[in-house]
Amino acid sequence: MTACARCVFLIGCLAVLCACGAENPPPTVAELTALAEARLAAGDAHSAALVYVQAVQQAPDDAELWRATAAAFEQAGDYETALAAVRSCVQTSAPRSTEAVRECQRAMCRV
Repeated sequence: MTACARCVFLIGCLAVLCACGAENPPPTVAELTALAEARLAAGDAHSAALVYVQAVQQAPDDAELWRATAAAFEQAGDYETALAAVRSCVQTSAPRSTEAVRECQRAMCRV
């Protein structure tokens, strides 16, 4: 296969991958939160925490999501990561999330 043919092939592959991504948009924060809650209910706190991490990447100023992330890591026994999530919660606090921030601050004392 010539270099030109390889380029055409790779461009075609890239086009297919881009088209697949357009059909499957990333999950929303609400979908991720529901999935994390389901994993918590199933007893898989570590997996739930990782899903919450995906959610806070989409909504980094959501103190409630940070609180839930910290709680899931704490429940999984990963106290260092739970503490980091608590700190992020406090640092990204918004006036509308004061109760979540207070809960994060209380969680910091527990961790």
